[in-house]
Amino acid sequence: MLTIVSPIESDVSTTIDVGLVKPFKRKPSRKDTLGTLMNAQIQVESTGNPNAHNKKEDAVGVLQIRPIMVREINRQLKLAGDDSVFNLDDRWSESKSKEMWWTFVNLSHKNHSPERIARCWNGGGNGHKKQSTKKYWNKVKSIMYAK
Repeated sequence: MLTIVSPIESDVSTTIDVGLVKPFKRKPSRKDTLGTLMNAQIQVESTGNPNAHNKKEDAVGVLQIRPIMVREINRQLKLAGDDSVFNLDDRWSESKSKEMWWTFVNLSHKNHSPERIARCWNGGGNGHKKQSTKKYWNKVKSIMYAK
């Protein structure tokens, strides 16, 4: 039990059972949600292995980045007036791969849902419309929302 005394009227008090008070949980920020999304995608793509390499698709690193994605991110950076450039070797670096992912999200998917972001990462610019990316999203979602 907790007794609260009014600072204005010292003779007024209220007793509450603090066991019934639920702790305040803040709603996750967009950055929190996107970080969780990226980490779930890393688990689906490579189980966190920075040395993962799908030779058939030339997909490399923790986020299994293909050469076409590097070119697309560099194209988007140029359109945005940013002279930063990623190279193919950056895919082997976990930190550079994550930086590419954040660049992809910030330049192309700033206000899009986690589902759309994941499906476009997996299936290209129209990935959110492709039936083939639904299975990928379901895997990512199951990791994101696992309790």
